[in-house]
Amino acid sequence: MPVQDNEDKRTVAEPVTDAEEGLRRQKAQTQKQTEETCVQKSGKLLPFLNAKAELHQSRINVIDEKIENQTDKIDRNRAKIEALTARADKLEDTNRMLKATLGSYPIVKKLIESNEKRIQTIREEKIANCEEKVRQGRMKIKRLTDKRSVISHKLNRVTALSDAVKSFSIGYNKERREAFSEAMNRLNEATYHCLTDKKNALLAKRDTLIEKYNAPETASADKLKIQEQINNLSIRIQNVENRIDKAWEPDEYYKIIPDAVKDAQMELTSEKLADMTDSGMKTVPELAENTLFAAKETDELSAEQIESLGEKFRSQTMAKVEEMLEDDANMIDGIINNGRKSSLDKINDDEHLKGEHARSTVKPKAISSNRTQKQNNIRNGQEKANNGNGHAYFSRSRLKNDVQRIKARSVQNTEQKQTERKKNNQELD
Repeated sequence: MPVQDNEDKRTVAEPVTDAEEGLRRQKAQTQKQTEETCVQKSGKLLPFLNAKAELHQSRINVIDEKIENQTDKIDRNRAKIEALTARADKLEDTNRMLKATLGSYPIVKKLIESNEKRIQTIREEKIANCEEKVRQGRMKIKRLTDKRSVISHKLNRVTALSDAVKSFSIGYNKERREAFSEAMNRLNEATYHCLTDKKNALLAKRDTLIEKYNAPETASADKLKIQEQINNLSIRIQNVENRIDKAWEPDEYYKIIPDAVKDAQMELTSEKLADMTDSGMKTVPELAENTLFAAKETDELSAEQIESLGEKFRSQTMAKVEEMLEDDANMIDGIINNGRKSSLDKINDDEHLKGEHARSTVKPKAISSNRTQKQNNIRNGQEKANNGNGHAYFSRSRLKNDVQRIKARSVQNTEQKQTERKKNNQELD
C-alpha cells in the first residue's frame, strides 16, 4: 500500500481554504504594490540627503584645516615680530651706550650709523612685512569663516530635512510629533539662514557692479551692460526676499502648535516629498522650502480637514509598522502578530460553540446598568483622545497671538545677533 506524506493529506474542505488563502495573499500583495504610502516614498530621499550631508561635512573639514594653517602662520609671524622688536630695541640700547661713552671716536660713529640702518630696516621693512602677513592671514580666516558659516547652514538644512523624513516612520504618536516638530524648527531656522546667505551674496555682487558702473574709466557701452546686470540682480534679490517671507516662521513655532495640526502637517509634507521624489526634483533648497510651504497649508484648513489629514497619516504609519512586524501577510488588520486568519477563524468558531453550550446550561448574568455602560464609553473616549486619535479642538486666535509674540521676540534676537556679528567683524578688521 502506498504511503502518503502527512503534508499531502487533505480533507474535502481544505482545498477550498487553501484557494481562499491564496486569493487573500495575492490581493494583499497587489494592494501593497499599488497603494505604497507617502511615508515609504519619502524614505527614498534618505540616501540622497546623507550623501549631501557627507559632502558638506567634508568641505567643512577642509576649511577647518585651512583656518588652522592660517592661524599657525599668524602665530609664527607674531612671534617673529616680537623677536625683531626685541632685536631693534637692543640695538637702540647699544647705540645709546656707545654715544654716551665712545661716541667721539670715528669707528664708534660708523658702528652707531650701521646700527641705525639695521634698526630702520627691521622696523620699516621686516616688522612691516610680518604685520602685513598677519593682516592678510586675518582676512583669509574671515573669508574662510564666512564660507564655513554658509556651508554649515546648508549642512544644518540637510540634516534637519533628513530628521523630518525619519520622523514619519516613528510608531508612537508622542515621540513622532516631538521628533517632527524639533526637525521642522531646525529646518525653518536653517532655511532662513541659507536664504539670507543667498541674499547677502547677491547684494555683494550688486554693490560691486554699482561701483564699477560709477567708476570714471567705465565706458558708456559698458555701463548699459552693467545696468542690465544690476537690474537682473535686483529681481533675484526680490525673489529671495519673497521666499524668506513665505517660508520663515518664528522660533519654536512647530513646537507650540496642537498635535492634530502636527499630524496634518506630517501628512501634507510626506505627500509633497513623495511627489517631488517621483517627479525627480531633488535639489535640497526645493525640498526644504516646499516642505515648509506644505506644512503651512494647514493655516488655510478647517478643524475637520486637519483632523481628517491627521487620521489618514496615523493610519498609514500604523499600517507601515504592521507590515514590518506582522508574521502573516494575510493579517494586516491593525493588530500586530495576532495569529493566522485560518487559526483565528477556528478559535472563534470554538468559542462560539462553547458560548452556546454555556447559555443552555447556565443562567445568564445580570446585564450591567446603563450608567455603568455610559461610564465605560466615556472612559474609552477619554483614552482614545489621550492616545491622539480623538478630535482635537484648539483656538486659532490664541495660536495666532502666540505666533505673533514669538515672531516679535525672534526678530529682536535676529537683530541682536546681527549687531554682535558686525561688532566681531569690526574687531577682526
